[in-house]
Amino acid sequence: MDEIQLLRGQIAGERQRTGSVAAALQRKLRLNALDDGAAPWIAYLSAALASFAARDKRLAALLQQWPPGRGGADTLRAALAQPPGSGQLRKRFTPLAALPLTGADNCATWNDLLEQIAGAWQQRGAQLESGLAAHARVMEWRAWSGIDADSIMAERERYRALGGEPQG
Repeated sequence: MDEIQLLRGQIAGERQRTGSVAAALQRKLRLNALDDGAAPWIAYLSAALASFAARDKRLAALLQQWPPGRGGADTLRAALAQPPGSGQLRKRFTPLAALPLTGADNCATWNDLLEQIAGAWQQRGAQLESGLAAHARVMEWRAWSGIDADSIMAERERYRALGGEPQG
């Protein structure tokens, strides 16, 4: 397995776990089964969105360095511009995280955000990863991903705190 496959697997795993955490929190919200146990779920999503928002910024900067006409650049720019972006979701998420997960208005707002994370944001991430796999070099994957051993361990520990066991 080469380095790009390892990085791609880690990013895809993080994205999938983020989506599954959003979907699980959405189910808990619908069942009114959160009580005081929402904090680790919110912490996981907050950290994940921050990480992916930073990746979006790094990818935008990376694409500016690509020469005109480089294969895949337009496809990646289009995928990066597709809503909902990680930064957009992070901006919505941050003030919402301070609100209780109760009350019809708060629940509806939370539900909408979680639905976007578990749905359209997942698809956007898959498109970015696919475009990068087809056109980026290993050094660009390293720069874009920002992955190191510490970030892997921190993400996996946050996921384990929710009762999950990361694969890979």
